[in-house]
Amino acid sequence: MKAIRVHFTATDSSLHVDEVPKPTAAADQIVIKAQAIGLNRADLMRRRTAQPGQPEPPATPGLDVAGVVESVGTEVRGWRAGEQVTALVRGAYAEYVATRAVTAYRIPRGMSITEAA
Repeated sequence: MKAIRVHFTATDSSLHVDEVPKPTAAADQIVIKAQAIGLNRADLMRRRTAQPGQPEPPATPGLDVAGVVESVGTEVRGWRAGEQVTALVRGAYAEYVATRAVTAYRIPRGMSITEAA
């Protein structure tokens, strides 16, 4: 799958589209097929807080995602594949994201996926 990641170097924090493994759901998680993501101040600030001269591994930014439940972990109750969902996650800038089910919410009737993100 594809993910947008920040590649931190001593002089740059550029965004790149990388091929990364698709996540699988841990026992308490759901996997979301992303259809919309939010862009917020925390995402922008993260790119600015990388310390010059202190390279970090590539990181996938993003906290807000909305989409469809792809799969559910063995201990998850109340969610099933195919349901629309919005969630607070780490690494939303990806085609799929795994997150703890307790951070996920049903999208209110009448709200679009984009509005939910």
